[in-house]
Amino acid sequence: MGAIASLAFAPVSFWPAVIAAQIGLLYLLHSARFTTALLGLWAFWALHFGTAMYWMYLGLGKILGLGAYTSVSLTIISGLIYSAFLLLPWLLFCACSPGSRTRLACFPLAWLLCEWFRYWILGGLTWLHTGYVLQPSWLSGWIPVFGVLGGSLAASLSAVLLYVAIRRKKRLFPLALVLLIWGGGGLLSTIDWTQPLNSSIPVTIVQPEAKIWLQQPFTAQERDQLWNQEVAELSREHWRPGLLLWPERGLRADIDQMPDLITNINLQAETTKTALVTGGNYFETTSGDEFDAYNSIYGLGAAEGVYLKEKLAPLGERNLLRGWLGLFGENSKKLSTRPATAESKMIYFEYDGNDFSIASSICYEIAWGSYLNAYAGSANILANLSNDRWFHFSPQLEQTLEIAQIRALEQQKPLLRSSFGGYSAHINYRGEVVARVSDTSAQTLVTSVEPRTGQTPYAKTGDLPVILLAMFIWLLSLASSKFMRPDTSKHPAANAEVTE
Repeated sequence: MGAIASLAFAPVSFWPAVIAAQIGLLYLLHSARFTTALLGLWAFWALHFGTAMYWMYLGLGKILGLGAYTSVSLTIISGLIYSAFLLLPWLLFCACSPGSRTRLACFPLAWLLCEWFRYWILGGLTWLHTGYVLQPSWLSGWIPVFGVLGGSLAASLSAVLLYVAIRRKKRLFPLALVLLIWGGGGLLSTIDWTQPLNSSIPVTIVQPEAKIWLQQPFTAQERDQLWNQEVAELSREHWRPGLLLWPERGLRADIDQMPDLITNINLQAETTKTALVTGGNYFETTSGDEFDAYNSIYGLGAAEGVYLKEKLAPLGERNLLRGWLGLFGENSKKLSTRPATAESKMIYFEYDGNDFSIASSICYEIAWGSYLNAYAGSANILANLSNDRWFHFSPQLEQTLEIAQIRALEQQKPLLRSSFGGYSAHINYRGEVVARVSDTSAQTLVTSVEPRTGQTPYAKTGDLPVILLAMFIWLLSLASSKFMRPDTSKHPAANAEVTE
């Protein structure tokens, strides 16, 4: 079932597969004893992550310099350990009487808490949330209201109700509830929670190629020079009023050369009235020759502001793995992070006499919906600058784009993404890809964006309402046996439910 659930995610992107997998999981575990159910869930999550995120070994190999065999082995071991931690939210489900309506009622709550739990366990692996695959479906209407977790809850509730309908002779009531969930999502999807500012801004998104990283004879300084030359060449025809986006670390230089590089680029952007939004290291002297380096986003020319990256990498925040085996240790040593206010996370720019704001994020931060939600509500545009070269030619590239679509939908704001080694794209406020590059080669994407103002319900309230809603539905389900009572003639193992 775990492998079937993976078919819902990119590159296959057959979203009904995740609901089918949940129904299959219920069929296997609803009447299972505690230990059997727990082992079944462990196998489910291990297979799910193993088949949908097998590409993690590519990043481990490149970041840590490990061989293929060691990278694959470490990916498998870490996947098994991580899946074991994910069993914690499922203990209540497994503790319920086999075949009982209580266990059925626990399923959507356990599924939701498992996804929410991933934000915190071992620092966060916010990948493969069910809601990420729902943008093409009617259930996507719940996402601006409750966030990606709201989409996940709607899907898991649908799976439970469909499972009950399959088991019962009287199917009308559970099917009516499914129709209510889906119809409600469809109606919500017609609502524009944010409003356009009636201004179309020309945008050029630059996507350099990652080939220079494979040319080992070059020194770090020579690679930086080659990189800056490539970015400059791709941008040569696009210095004009409007937005120009360069990817993560689009400006490359050491601490001695960065000030001059920024001065020269800023002068060119000011002269052409270009609002340049680019990644680049931000250096801060601490004492003497010591300094902190921050992976950052600069606003230059007609743009202003500096955003400092806060989230490092998957499983790289507040966790044991940062020290264990030096996982992601190289990034941790080179780059610092620090919390910032919502205002300091914005890049501001001027176009045609009007001022606009951009809620910025770097690379993996796009997967942190709650983090982005804390400051994106007041922005007019979202921007994600990334470096996806670690996972070149893997499903991670499409999965990241899938996640970016949901971030745009949560806020109902357009999202611009500039990447190298990945896919650059323009996503509209409904989470639809308006324009994207065809591959990972060096190219520019020319489009126009319509800024929006206002806030979605999710932007105002965050994740707490959906957690409370899931708990309320759970309690309501326990209080009612009308549609949860199984057909004991077909499922003798469910007799325990009647006398519970």
